[in-house]
Amino acid sequence: HKGVEIKQEGRQFSPRVAVVQSGTNVVFPNFDSVYHNVFSNSPRNTFDLGTYQAGDKPRSVTVTGPGVVEVFCNLHQKMSAKILVVPNALYTKVRPDGTFRLENVPSGARRLVAWSPETKPAAQRVEIAGATTEVSFSLEHQEAGAHSNKFGQAYGSYKD
Repeated sequence: HKGVEIKQEGRQFSPRVAVVQSGTNVVFPNFDSVYHNVFSNSPRNTFDLGTYQAGDKPRSVTVTGPGVVEVFCNLHQKMSAKILVVPNALYTKVRPDGTFRLENVPSGARRLVAWSPETKPAAQRVEIAGATTEVSFSLEHQEAGAHSNKFGQAYGSYKD
């Protein structure tokens, strides 16, 4: 699996959303003049890259457990990113009109999951038979809740 880069610049992560296959190495270079501490307490993909600044060797993590990985900075509460870890190469991005197409899906019973950073994952079982199988999803909006620092505590008074 090739690596993916999520930059730390302007006290934000860029991009803020990524989809990667299980086993992908995600690199977090810091381009800010301030320190950052990238971490995640997400199940199956918990990590803490420690504190480093621009000019330091970029730190990285290999994500392995399928699911959503919520990424934060322990120093800057407003910094967040989401990485969707998928189990194989059978994934695609929805077109602007809301449709999608997955090529080369093997025949048989399959589990399809639709997700966006603002929705809960929606899964359904589909029987793939023949050249074309149509499915539709209804996604439920999910508000972004407050998050804790890497120690499970509220952020301090340093709020930028």
